[in-house]
Formats: sequence, structure tokens, C-alpha cells
Amino acid sequence: MTFSSPFSKLFEEFGQFFDEAAWKFNNEHYSVAINIWSDDKNVFVQAELPGIDPDSLDVSIIKDRLVIKAERKLDIPEQANVHQNERHAKEIERSIQLPFDVEAQSANAEYKNGILNLTIARVRDEKPHNVKVNVK
Repeated sequence: MTFSSPFSKLFEEFGQFFDEAAWKFNNEHYSVAINIWSDDKNVFVQAELPGIDPDSLDVSIIKDRLVIKAERKLDIPEQANVHQNERHAKEIERSIQLPFDVEAQSANAEYKNGILNLTIARVRDEKPHNVKVNVK
């Protein structure tokens, strides 16, 4: 014998609604996962951008700020009967402060297998500049 509450269906629908809402939020607010490391001469950035057309990539650097923009498009024809669609077309943008000022013109970027790799030379003159304080 099974017991069925009049609220069982309602709770099931609420659960499904919140599961779908959480999935939609996570996928519409996609953020680029980034790793950054450095050595004495360069800053290295690795960004995950799966499913991105390399022609849509736009990378810019100003002082110590890196901005990555891209667009993911869908390959589904408009007249197609879609049975499931979990991949969405979207514009992606990530702006991040680098740990050092860099020489933007030295940047080298490669995109392979959904990973963007950047190598950027650090500004050479990062020695602290001492300022004399006048006491009055």
C-alpha cells in the first residue's frame, strides 16, 4: 500500500522548478575559469573557453587589467525540431586584474582545445621608488 499526499505532486513540481532555475542561473551566468602564474619575466594566463569560435575572441590589456570577450553561437538550424537544448548562445566577458603591470605589446596568445593561453612580459622596472618625506 502506498500513501499519497495531496501535496506530493505540488512538492515534486516545486522541486523541478527550482532545479531548472538553478541550472539556468548557472549556465546563463557563465564565467571564464582562469589560472594566473608568473616567473621573473612573464605573467601566464590560462582561460577555459570551451565551444568558442576563435574568431570571436577579443583580448585586451591595459596596464595590469586583462579583458577577455568572446561569443558562443549555436549551430542549430532555425527550422530544426529541437528536442533538447542545454547549450546556449551567449556573450562572455571576464575582466581581471593581473598581479603586475605588463607590457601589453609583448602579449602572445594561443587558443587550442578550448583553452586560451597568454604569455605577457612583466614591466621590467618594478623596483620600488623611494619618496623623500619632508617633515614640517
